Amino acid sequence: YIHQLSGGTKRRLHAALALIGPPFVAILDEPTSGVDPNARQQMQEILINVVKAKLTTILTSHPMDECARVCNRLGIMFNGQLACLGTIQHLKSKFSQVDTNMTMIQNVQSFLLSQNQLNVETREIAYSTGSFQIKQSTPADLFELLEQHKQNLNIETYTISQTTLEQIFLSIGKKLDIDLQ
Repeated sequence: YIHQLSGGTKRRLHAALALIGPPFVAILDEPTSGVDPNARQQMQEILINVVKAKLTTILTSHPMDECARVCNRLGIMFNGQLACLGTIQHLKSKFSQVDTNMTMIQNVQSFLLSQNQLNVETREIAYSTGSFQIKQSTPADLFELLEQHKQNLNIETYTISQTTLEQIFLSIGKKLDIDLQ
């Protein structure tokens, strides 16, 4: 029967079996690899609850966003050796090369919010970086606007990215889930 399951379902089953008991220590090797975005999010919620329950869990993972969401301590391996270990905030503080310049990012935030045609939503402000969701602009138009004002806003670098298919998938799933209830 198990050989008939999809790879993603097998991953979820392996993780569930590892957590039954509960064990003294659970070792999970990339439990969300190869699963669909909804299953990945569900697995992450389970792992967050495992951490909250103070069950010692060793998790290997490549996606750093997953590590940041699930783990309370993080070790980074390099060439088979443990290069560093600590809380996420400790590692960010120790290895961050970003100068804290909140005035600059707040100026960028104010500028973007003043552009009424853009429909800007502030997602996150941390250190001297900001993440904004802009709904009423094409990447080309936004690029042109930022290039025009880059110097007077003291913007060193920026990236523009469109919504990922994973984000769209999760958004539609949430909307359908709400509509069905």
